[in-house]
Amino acid sequence: LIVPALKRSCLAKGAATQAALNEIYEGGEFEVHMRYAFVMVHLTVALAYGGGVPLLYVVAMINFAVTFRVDKFFLLKVNDKPPQYDAQLASLFANWLSFAVFLHFFMTGYMFSNDSILRSGTSPLWRIGLFDAYGHWILGHP
Repeated sequence: LIVPALKRSCLAKGAATQAALNEIYEGGEFEVHMRYAFVMVHLTVALAYGGGVPLLYVVAMINFAVTFRVDKFFLLKVNDKPPQYDAQLASLFANWLSFAVFLHFFMTGYMFSNDSILRSGTSPLWRIGLFDAYGHWILGHP
């Protein structure tokens, strides 16, 4: 936001014609494919590691809300009208999302089953005697 404004203020004084001035004040192209990639990367990271670090879900939610507002502002107020895209980009995103969900299940299962990441002995239920040090239920056993 700052660099284009400074560029406009410096170049606007030297514009000889209205067409040159219009060219200086035109916004750039809104790159939808770059925004899809940005969202895919952040969604994949949140789904992959969110099972072990649940705070990532909140961070991702805030990230997507801010991204939505910023993209909406730039699309409507700053950038030029984006080119027409077909459904190929959306279908690629949907296919990647199914892979990301599978990755989420795999990574969450790995994090929950790895004793060096999540120890069973750190549970407060273990301290009061409901579970043993290995996470096994001990009430009701002879």
